[in-house]
Amino acid sequence: MKKMKYLFFDLEFASSMGGVHSICEFGYVVVDQNFQILEKNNLIINPNISNAEWDYRALRTLLTRKKNKYEYRATFDKFYSLIAKIIQDADIVLGHSLDGDAKALNDDCIRYNLPSIDFDFYDIMYFYRDFKNSNHRISLSNILEELEVEGNPNFHDAGADAENTMQAVKAILNKLEMSLEDLISLSPSSKNRNENFIISGIEKSNKRNQWIWEFQDFFKNGKDVAIDGKWQEYLLTTFIQTCEKSTSSKQVLDNKSIYLSINKEKMKLRPILSLVQLTVDAGAKIVLNKKECDILVKNNSADDSELDIEKLNKERTKPIEIINYDDFYKLLGISSSILKQSPLVNFDCLWNVKDSKMFRRLQPAFNILNPSRSIVFNDLPKKKKIKQIKDNLDLNIKKKKWNQP
Repeated sequence: MKKMKYLFFDLEFASSMGGVHSICEFGYVVVDQNFQILEKNNLIINPNISNAEWDYRALRTLLTRKKNKYEYRATFDKFYSLIAKIIQDADIVLGHSLDGDAKALNDDCIRYNLPSIDFDFYDIMYFYRDFKNSNHRISLSNILEELEVEGNPNFHDAGADAENTMQAVKAILNKLEMSLEDLISLSPSSKNRNENFIISGIEKSNKRNQWIWEFQDFFKNGKDVAIDGKWQEYLLTTFIQTCEKSTSSKQVLDNKSIYLSINKEKMKLRPILSLVQLTVDAGAKIVLNKKECDILVKNNSADDSELDIEKLNKERTKPIEIINYDDFYKLLGISSSILKQSPLVNFDCLWNVKDSKMFRRLQPAFNILNPSRSIVFNDLPKKKKIKQIKDNLDLNIKKKKWNQP
């Protein structure tokens, strides 16, 4: 049986001027499938930059060596063959926030006119985010702390950070009682690829950001649409699921679950998005299932019949409170006219959406609403099929183990 090689690596930079990185450390650790260390090292690299280009804040507060310790070493081009071999000899490449490090490799390869180092890699931050059910970025030090892994305290030494990353993944696997391959299959968002100096995750992120800016421009120009199509429903549902508080408003709906009954033919998208934001700012959570709500905001459609509500209440210990939209507006301290004039919501929360089909689902928005400036996302590479864990029951048990204290 072939011995697997898992590579964990981390970089440190002497400069990131203008978004272009100059590498000064390449730290790595190679382990087998049992996480026995096969090789580890920290390559100290001369960044080959002028005094004015050095990031002196990083030199004072982050980097673990003096400036001259870097400048006396060989430059990146002398280490290129070794670094490329280390990466390409590995069966699986991992790191924390590794897309930034992959970009730095591209920056220095381009600077020295060297070929792209093409490789697939996995970001352990996404492993941890998926199983904590969170969309927030989390530092390596915080991951170690939450996993109760002591680790090497010499943070921002690339060798120490590479080994700490390995220890974090080892701890995650021990908690879940599964192999690295199974963990990867359960966290498809962790996968990324660098090819011909293009990092697929960064490319998708840039296109998503461009879409968000375009969509905000559309609404800022006073345009609006009814919620009577698939992409409109998808946008509204996605915004509801990702919306976060934007102000420290009075919490008049603190911890309440709200269901907004929406007349899709008559209601416009922009004011409903604003209402969602105001409701979240008031401390409530908007739910997509009536059975889960404390308050149902009624729109007088057949979908909200008394019979339907009565049936729901029979299944509950506490009855659903039903109010109409005008009363709900009063509760929030607004009116329908104020709602129509409210500022455009911030779509930044959509950056955290994990749905790989988001671009395709929203493509009709540009074809219909903004045809002269529409963005085509059909060129996005299709996500490879991820191996599925067949025993769902066993998977659920393992997920529960993760959440146990």
